[in-house]
Amino acid sequence: MFDLSLTQLLFRLVAMLLVVGLHGYAMAVLSHLLGDPGPHQDGRRTLNPFVHLDILGFLAGLLSRCGWIVWMPVEYRRLRFGLAGVLIVVVGAAAAPYLAASLLQLARGPVTAWLAPGMALQLNNLLGYVLDVSGWSAVANLLPIPPLAGGHVLLFLVPALQPRLRAVMLWSRPALAIAFVFGVPYLPRLPA
Repeated sequence: MFDLSLTQLLFRLVAMLLVVGLHGYAMAVLSHLLGDPGPHQDGRRTLNPFVHLDILGFLAGLLSRCGWIVWMPVEYRRLRFGLAGVLIVVVGAAAAPYLAASLLQLARGPVTAWLAPGMALQLNNLLGYVLDVSGWSAVANLLPIPPLAGGHVLLFLVPALQPRLRAVMLWSRPALAIAFVFGVPYLPRLPA
C-alpha cells in the first residue's frame, strides 16, 4: 500500500512544506483583505510553513498527498460580502498553492534545460510532486469539514457549531487523517 521510496518521501516533504506555507499565507492575506485583521495580528500572514503546520494534517499529506493547515480562526462577521467573502477566503486559499505550482510548471522547461540531465530529472519529478500535492490538497480543503479550509463555510452557515469547534476537531482531525491515508493513495497522480 505505502510503497514510497525515500526520494518520493523527500519530494512529498518539500511539496507539503510549500503547500502548507502558501495555503496559510493566502488564507491570512485574503482574510485581511476582506476585513478580518485577526490572522494578520496572530502572526499567520507569513510564508513560513512551520507557523501553519498541523502535525496530523502534515503527516496525512505526507502519506496521502492531501493535508491541511492548523485551524485559522476567522471572524466571519468582519468579512465583507458575507458568505461570498467566506467562499473567497476558502477557495482562494485552497487554490493558491495549486496556482503557484502551475506557474512553476511554466518555468520547468527553461530551468531544466540549463541543468545536468540527472538534476533536471530530479527537479522535474519534484515539480510534478508539488503540483500533485497542491492539487489534491486544494480539492480536499474544499470539503466543509473542520479542520479543512472548507470547514469555515460550515461554521458560517451553522453558527451554533462555533462553541463546539474544539469537540468537533477532536474527532474530525484523526478521522480525516485515517480517511486520507487509507483512501487517497489510490487517487491517480495529477498530470504534470
